[in-house]
Amino acid sequence: MLIEPDYNELLKKMNSKYRLCVVSAKRAMQIIENYAAAREGKQMVHPSPMIDFTGRTPLHMALEEIFKGYIKGKVETKEEKVEPEAAAEVEAEKLRKEIEEIFSSKSEEDSEE
Repeated sequence: MLIEPDYNELLKKMNSKYRLCVVSAKRAMQIIENYAAAREGKQMVHPSPMIDFTGRTPLHMALEEIFKGYIKGKVETKEEKVEPEAAAEVEAEKLRKEIEEIFSSKSEEDSEE
């Protein structure tokens, strides 16, 4: 029986029960594939577990990774979906603001000296 992490908290991280099930199952399979590769002396194909995995099943590790936010599973809704060009413009605007902040802080430091 799954007590930790809490099922309701897991559902808040995902859009639906179905998505939680699919994402956690896929991640558990990745962990199993990594163990199989390690036994055969091959390089791991997927990222290794991001939590302490002592005595835990692959599914429990996957659920805990989702709970801690290492694995994102939310799907954008139509309202949240942004066109690639618009996303690039937003990113460029963020970079412009960061550059302005850097230069304004440097000019303030220079004026103090």
